[in-house]
Amino acid sequence: MKIEWSNKLVMPDVNGKENCGTAGAYIGINNDHLIIAGGAFFPEDTPWNGGKKHWSKDVYVLPLEERTNNWKVLQNTLPQAIAYGSSVSTPKGILCIGGSDADKCYDNTYLMTYENDSVEFVPWVSLPYPLANCCASIAGNTVFVAGGQKSMTDGEASHSFLSIDIDRPEEGWKELPNWSGAARGYAVGVAKYIRGETLFYLFSGRNYGANITPTVLFDGHVYNAISSEWKKIEGNFPLMAATGIGLNNSDMILLAGGTDGFVFTKEMELKKKISNYIDNKALNDSVIQYKNELKFFFEGVTGFDNIVRLFDVSVNRIVKEESMPYPMPLTTTTVLSGQNIYIVSGEIKPGVRSPHIIKGSF
Repeated sequence: MKIEWSNKLVMPDVNGKENCGTAGAYIGINNDHLIIAGGAFFPEDTPWNGGKKHWSKDVYVLPLEERTNNWKVLQNTLPQAIAYGSSVSTPKGILCIGGSDADKCYDNTYLMTYENDSVEFVPWVSLPYPLANCCASIAGNTVFVAGGQKSMTDGEASHSFLSIDIDRPEEGWKELPNWSGAARGYAVGVAKYIRGETLFYLFSGRNYGANITPTVLFDGHVYNAISSEWKKIEGNFPLMAATGIGLNNSDMILLAGGTDGFVFTKEMELKKKISNYIDNKALNDSVIQYKNELKFFFEGVTGFDNIVRLFDVSVNRIVKEESMPYPMPLTTTTVLSGQNIYIVSGEIKPGVRSPHIIKGSF
């Protein structure tokens, strides 16, 4: 499979300022329009230089059939400033699932649709509990949601695994069996209906919590909706915070970007040292030293994994890898329209978002 990539699509300027992009937004396609809603970013500076994270209510709409940068900007349109939920494009609209702000996680869901030059958010079936940093995907009529955390206070990764029939919302969300591996957030989840079976693939992510040493995960699992059973996939998947999607009329799943966790692990190591010394005034010089070391480290990070992978569900392994010529984002969503793939905005290095939409045609 040959995919031609470009990054000519760019999110529009807002109030005369260049768009810095967003991470963790609700992203989908409805009525031949790409929609980006909410998300979080640092508008003034990086966090280690005192920049404050901004949680957005803005919505961006791009008509796909025109093949131009003719964006429509709808400021303060999202019902609440929110990021780090999940979103799935369905025949009924873009299902926006959970998310968080700086203080709490939410159980809200919305159906987001675009018509007559406006975006509408219709409240939908609430999750059984708040959830953020989860992953979601759809196959046939079934939406799956996996992993994530239920609270921002001592947030802990979960084994949450839910499904709902998009055509039968009155039946509500169903709790499904847990996979055998560790709890996780920031995982990649891709559902696929193929040869009469509905499958949900779960890759990578990280385990974390108040009393848990944060651990980057490299495992993969697949759930069969008919047998209600999970199976572990052999292989190594360095895909924390990556994005993925099943390609139409194909056995392939596209897995875009991700990280092997080196940046995250180094960050946790230095923050732990700072935490250990910060309460002891006699060690104040060590605190300053490690804070400077952390800042220097962040400034030196040039990006994350720049690899696009194709995973073949017929053999349950990665069959192709290629380097992307553009910075690849984390904490975003990949969407599909016909033979076109859109990898939308996201975080391209610590504290830095990209306004570019990477487009692949196959």
